[in-house]
Amino acid sequence: VKPGTAMPILFMSATQTALDGFWRVLSLTWTESNDQFTTRFSKYRGLKSRPPWSVLETCCWSAFVELCGLGLEQGAASKDQKRGEGGGGAANRAANLEAFIEDVYSMRFAVDLLESSMTDTE
Repeated sequence: VKPGTAMPILFMSATQTALDGFWRVLSLTWTESNDQFTTRFSKYRGLKSRPPWSVLETCCWSAFVELCGLGLEQGAASKDQKRGEGGGGAANRAANLEAFIEDVYSMRFAVDLLESSMTDTE
């Protein structure tokens, strides 16, 4: 098999794996936002709740590492946030509804991008 003929197959399989992961993160984040920002589980939770950042990290970790088998170091995002690098955790000690919605939008954008690239390669 020549490398030139194997590249589309390799690209499509890698893209499909990432696509599955992004769908899973989208589903987990959406479900978790319903749990964190409604009074369904606790009367003290609401729109102004401030869940820890580890909730969002757990969604990404379970999707990409456990489902897709990607090799990520657990807690790497937490270390970056403690140093003041990376996402919103540097400025905010806890997540908020805006952080969850931003993650939902970014995962949906990633899904659309990967689906259009898969369509373009066919």
